[in-house]
Order: sequence, then C-alpha cells, then structure tokens
Amino acid sequence: MRVFLLTARYLDLEIPIIEEIKRQGHEIFVLNDEMLPTDSYQKKGGKELLFVNPILSIYNRCFRIYERYWARKIEKIEELSFSYDLFICIQGQSFHPYLLRHLRKVNPMIKTCLYIWDTNEYYNFVRNIKYFDKRFSFDLRDCVNNKGLLFLPFYWVNIPYMNETKYDISIIGSDHDGRFEIIDKLYSQIKKNLKSYFIKVVITPYPFYRYPQFKIKLYRLLRYKWYVNMIEKWNYKKNQEFTTIDYYPYGDVEKIIAASGCILDTDRECQFGTTPRMIWALAFGKKVITTNKNIAFFPFFNEKQIKIIDRNNPTLDWNFITSKYTCNNSDYIDSLRIDRWINNFILF
Repeated sequence: MRVFLLTARYLDLEIPIIEEIKRQGHEIFVLNDEMLPTDSYQKKGGKELLFVNPILSIYNRCFRIYERYWARKIEKIEELSFSYDLFICIQGQSFHPYLLRHLRKVNPMIKTCLYIWDTNEYYNFVRNIKYFDKRFSFDLRDCVNNKGLLFLPFYWVNIPYMNETKYDISIIGSDHDGRFEIIDKLYSQIKKNLKSYFIKVVITPYPFYRYPQFKIKLYRLLRYKWYVNMIEKWNYKKNQEFTTIDYYPYGDVEKIIAASGCILDTDRECQFGTTPRMIWALAFGKKVITTNKNIAFFPFFNEKQIKIIDRNNPTLDWNFITSKYTCNNSDYIDSLRIDRWINNFILF
C-alpha cells in the first residue's frame, strides 16, 4: 500500500507512526502540516481574535489563499501527484479540500483518515471531518459533540526497559497552561519527602520567544508594566532548578517514564483528552498523579493506578507514590500499542 501522511510535528510524536507504517511493509510519503500566516481558525489567544479572525477568513476566501498554497505545493513537489491508496492527515491546519480533489484525480479510490491530537476548544480542527472516511480525536468531549468523530487516545510503543525503576516520581513537560506554577508549588514537597525524582519544565529561551520585534517594541512602549512583568516572571522561572531550555525528544521522555515508579501529569484545562505521558505511563505499568479531573470518565480509568489532584492547591499522597503496584494492562490500553493503534487507519 502507498500512504501519503500529512502530519503536524510535535515532540517527534509523528516518528513512531511513520516507522510503524514502514515496518508493516507500506510505502509512505510524509509532508509536514503547518499553520498558514493568515490562519483564522485559532480560538484561544486573546480577545483580538474576535476582530482579526473574521477579517482573515474573508481575506482567505476572497484571495483563495489555501487553494493557492496547495497549488504551489503540487507544482513544486512531485510526490503529491503520485497515486496513493491511503491519505492520513494529522491535525490538518493547512488542509483544504483542494488537496483531496487533486489526490482523487490521480486515484478516485483513495481512502482518507483524519486524526486530531489536540482539542477543538483551542483550534477549529473539526471543520475538516466531513472530508474524511474515518475521523478520530484524542479529545473525548469533541467526539461526543461531533457526530462521526471517534475517540482514539495516543499510542504507546513497547520498549525493552519498561520495568526499570530509578525515580520515585518524574515529569518532563513544556511550560504551558499553568504547568510551571503547579510544579513550583510541588517541588519543595518532592525534595523534602522523596529520595529520587526527575522534574523538568521546559521554558522558552527568553521571555519574548517568537515575538516579532515590532510587537516587542510596541508592548514596551504601550504596555510597559506588562513588559516588565513578563521579564520578571521569566527570570524567576529561569532561576528554578527544575526548569530548563533544553528540548526532550519523545524517546528521552519514554526512558524517564520507564525508569519512574510514578508519573506526575498536568493537563490543559480546555482539553478533554490525555497527554502522551499519561498513556505511556499506564502502558508501562506506572502509577499516575494528574490534575486532569476528566480522566475519571475515560474507559481505562483505574483509581488504584491513577490519583487526581487539585491543580490550584496540589498536594501529593506519599503512600500512593512509594507503595508497590502490580499492573496488568487492560485490553483497552493494549489496543493502543502502536502496531494495533495504526490499524485504525490502515484497515478498511
């Protein structure tokens, strides 16, 4: 089978998917998904979006921005005119039916799958579901609210060192949605009560990372107090021993999880899904402490393995962390192993 994968890039999560498709004997062409500069589908990011998004939407339609984007891609990239048996789209920020019409001109029998590993509360991903034969999301609430969207959490990959235990508790994660603030409240507790731990929150290299220079100068001029506060907050974060600017690829994160007895997980409040960290930890037989109160509604929830804490006033249960736990994976968790997980897309 020849597969075309249009995928977002995030923490190298796409790599095991690509490798598994190849391992199963399929030929694959991979193209990175991206957000266009005039994208108008983002929902979170400030009140200014209420004004900006309608203007960008009209602009995109009038000047056929997405159609022209894919026309240029098709002209420049030879592989886009090959005949594919299966088209898999992950996220689909740049997707437009123009691309699908082109693929079907080459092979009218092509099968199509969409996978969303983010929440529609943050970005309008579900606008594309009507164009695909199969549609999956890791967000349970999005699946309930959108007919035809099936629930599919993240995959996990079997690794040879799953049963090693080096740390009582660990977390590696980027600084977003209050993660730093939660860990900042817990870190002194962890240092005082546990002998071994691996706690790293990845912060930006400088306060205004990816901010255009004109916006930085404008904020400095018009919102000086905000500008100073941003610098002060970043300096405080930078000086904490549990923060780093180093990037951790998924393979390193897996190794730390495999070497931990318990995993600390923080969620994005607007999501009704689970982090990859959560699925990997459960699959590796680890205990999980999470701020994700929605996890109680998921089909794999087990109160002996998962403890929910308050994100605003987090405290840790030391008996839960240090006690021994023997896990036998449920059939549901087993079904998320990468070779079985990928069959959701491959098999029709």
